[in-house]
Amino acid sequence: MLYYKVKTGFGADDYISIDETELKTAFKAQASGKIAVFNQGSIAGNHIISILPDYNRIMGWNRDYKLTGEDYQYIGQQKQDECTLLLENTKREIAGIEPRTNTMLNEGVKTLTDKFKL
Repeated sequence: MLYYKVKTGFGADDYISIDETELKTAFKAQASGKIAVFNQGSIAGNHIISILPDYNRIMGWNRDYKLTGEDYQYIGQQKQDECTLLLENTKREIAGIEPRTNTMLNEGVKTLTDKFKL
């Protein structure tokens, strides 16, 4: 299961952790400004700053643990791509656009890296 942070402030602990089944509700609340009710609590949509992957909860680490570069290597690129792809496809689904596949995401990254090679 994938988990996401619904950020409501600029502090490190100013968020509610949601699972992937509540992701669509979070995006709709952010767009409309209406109140969203989650398993962990409720938030007014106009107070949602961002929605990001919650790698601490995905990996089973403490909520207040601050990730380092080595932690992202431990998480792995595949898990990061999976989280990013679900975020993007949920946004696309709400907007009525066809979802992307994992290969399309990798092709976009490859194109960008090839563009900046010397």
